[in-house]
Amino acid sequence: MSSTKQAQTDEWKPVRTHAVLRRFRRGPDKTKRFPGQQPDETIRRVVREHPIFYARSGVPFLLAMIFLGLVVWLETRLALPASATPLLDAIAVIAIVGSAIYGIYRIYELWWVNVDIVTNKRILTWRGLLRPTRDETTLDKVQQVAVEQDTLLGILLSYGDVYVYLAGGKRLLLKHVPDPKGIRDDIEGISQSYKAAKPASGPPVMPSDPALVATLDKLGEKESLPKLRDADAKYAHRHAQNKVRGPLRRFGGPLRIECDVHYDAEEFTVMYIQRSWWVLSMQLVIPVLLLLATLIGALIARVFFGLFAIAFFVVLILIGLTIINYIDDVFIITNKRIIDINRKFVILSEQHDTTTYDKISKIEVKSPNVIQLALDIGNLYIETQGNNPDIHMRHIAHPFFIQDKIYEIKGFKEKVDKVKGANERKVELTKWFGTVLATLETKLTNRGVPNLQALDLWVAVERASEFGMRVVPIGESDSYPNMESGRIVMQIPPPGTLMDVSSPEKPQIQVILSKRI
Repeated sequence: MSSTKQAQTDEWKPVRTHAVLRRFRRGPDKTKRFPGQQPDETIRRVVREHPIFYARSGVPFLLAMIFLGLVVWLETRLALPASATPLLDAIAVIAIVGSAIYGIYRIYELWWVNVDIVTNKRILTWRGLLRPTRDETTLDKVQQVAVEQDTLLGILLSYGDVYVYLAGGKRLLLKHVPDPKGIRDDIEGISQSYKAAKPASGPPVMPSDPALVATLDKLGEKESLPKLRDADAKYAHRHAQNKVRGPLRRFGGPLRIECDVHYDAEEFTVMYIQRSWWVLSMQLVIPVLLLLATLIGALIARVFFGLFAIAFFVVLILIGLTIINYIDDVFIITNKRIIDINRKFVILSEQHDTTTYDKISKIEVKSPNVIQLALDIGNLYIETQGNNPDIHMRHIAHPFFIQDKIYEIKGFKEKVDKVKGANERKVELTKWFGTVLATLETKLTNRGVPNLQALDLWVAVERASEFGMRVVPIGESDSYPNMESGRIVMQIPPPGTLMDVSSPEKPQIQVILSKRI
């Protein structure tokens, strides 16, 4: 209680926390909070390793128990010398106690200590119990997020590695996490929302004069953005309004599986690039020969017709999977990035590498041999900066054409960004000039009263008329004997007073004239 009060009175004075043993605390609103959490920061996701790795921590304890059981079995069989029995019992007990302590320590560390926290502002990574570390990165540094599931067990149990690529060539790894694709989608969605969030600004101040407003509108007219072809235009009927936008091309052959890629509001598909038919023909040579061999064998060796028929259908299925795998092996080029779709185990898993155009450092084309050169087939290598993944397009048709198109889209994106920047500046300048003109307009309609002292009445009338005002005599005064009659000796309001001259009725300046006795 004393530390809490102290923290409330002096927020800059250090307060002892137990973040090493206790990562979270319950706040007044019964929600989880962690040390260092900002007042407007909320926890969006807490990430830990998959439970299968907690079970792996108990394997040494299980082996120790098996060893103890083996020792007891040998003792009951009298298969061990009497002198070795106490030693083996001691080793078994020490192994059980040690493995139990290790298992408890590892499970506690994996579940409570090693956590990753995704908030609406940043990603925090806590590691270690005896040597604790905490790393954090803000969401505006997130460039892209990738998922890697290398094993069939990881696909079946839905765990894998999540790579978060950051600005500056750094990379953040969330290892062996459950639901990696869901975590990737959360990080991408929160990051995009964080980057798109802008402080709300009120409507711009504009002058009341329609001519000035029309001039400002004309000067602030936005330049239209250049456009690229939309490769998904023919698939537009597949898009559902309640789903996240992504490539509309389907995968998995007759299964019609949707691509596990999400677009933002301004992203769309420009090209789908598939490997050359030469790749498919080379992959089908051996299966087709086997298919013919099984067919001939079924016709000749009728005794083994059943076996040849089974082999025939197995090879036929293999050919079908090969064709589906070829069709699904594509590269997607959007107006913002290049995506390498990599489907594993045919239809069970999909992974993709992504690189944005601003991270491309070099694009190189190589032809492996003369035959492929003659068929206009080659390998295209896209090298990126830092730790961003490289994209290798092997055995694609028309590689030089694709290279030119990628450079064209890269330049196109830079041109779009330039037009967007110019449009944003026009909006800011329109707001600025609108505010200035509205202020000047107010100043022009509120003019200061001119100084009419010692002027002749008719001269004063002319001067006041120039300012959009009129002079009204209200009396005479003989207190100025040395001044000729008809001169102004007092005016109401005094000189410099602001008066609104925008109304049809001119404001009055009441004056008192001099009079000689």
